[in-house]
Amino acid sequence: MSLEEYIQNRFSSTCQNSYLNGIKRYLAFMNNDAVNSTYQDVLDFIAYLRTTKTGGVPLHPKTLMNYLFSVKIYYQWLLITEQRDDHPCKTLYLTDQISKAIPVETLYSEAELQNILANHKPVKSYIQHRDKVMLSLLVYQALTTSELVNINLEDLDLEKGTVHIKHPNIKQDRILALQSNQILLIYNYLHIERPILLGRNKDIDYDLNKPHQNVIINNEGRPMNPHGISRHLNQHKSKNERIIPFKIRQSAIKNLLRKGNDLRVVQVFAGHKRSSSTEAYKQTGLEELKNIIQKLHPLA
Repeated sequence: MSLEEYIQNRFSSTCQNSYLNGIKRYLAFMNNDAVNSTYQDVLDFIAYLRTTKTGGVPLHPKTLMNYLFSVKIYYQWLLITEQRDDHPCKTLYLTDQISKAIPVETLYSEAELQNILANHKPVKSYIQHRDKVMLSLLVYQALTTSELVNINLEDLDLEKGTVHIKHPNIKQDRILALQSNQILLIYNYLHIERPILLGRNKDIDYDLNKPHQNVIINNEGRPMNPHGISRHLNQHKSKNERIIPFKIRQSAIKNLLRKGNDLRVVQVFAGHKRSSSTEAYKQTGLEELKNIIQKLHPLA
């Protein structure tokens, strides 16, 4: 049983690519000689990750934990396939504290989100519709990057103007309305750019008669990786111009609550399992005033 088969049989489709990429990064760190590595090697890998930054920001504690979990999956697979008789990091756990506080005051306003959508210019002309489709689904439907890349053709209903967001937890499944300007944008992408992107796939085992069903296809004609969205959207952008997909999602949720939408409605829209996750985006008038004062008079 291959590593890919092991992961596909045990984990949801939304997590598989993330785990495989985490393992791939670990193997690269170990120069593809990880089968016989030790507990200390895993610690060295985590220490290395702590020194890396994305957009000048250190990796989030949750990201570090996800990397460690990926490495654990790798060694569990080695155990099952009898390539090892021990698991070097089974009892290793990180103690990093994850802050669940949402910095509401730093999120984008509705006008800023519209500005991001209107002013984004892709590096290559043949992906301008695709990039706009990705950004619009982040801005208007507040999707996560995993939800975005897992939309299949059958999930879109352009006649009804809806997109079906599937989730391993059926209670978090939802059908969201598309904006009128999105429908034409998606239609043009599906009929103009997407066929071109599919034709760029040079994989030996790829069958053009059985094309990928994922709506979002990368520049090489393959399904997009969740971690690749930020990279694609930020090619050649300066640090100040960088687009952070999760921040867009958070901003869209905050703006819906700020406009007075019912908490429960926003919870369902965002796909939150608990109402407390949605409520964390609320900001009282007093808190907002304090934040404005702090920005204008940081020593007040």
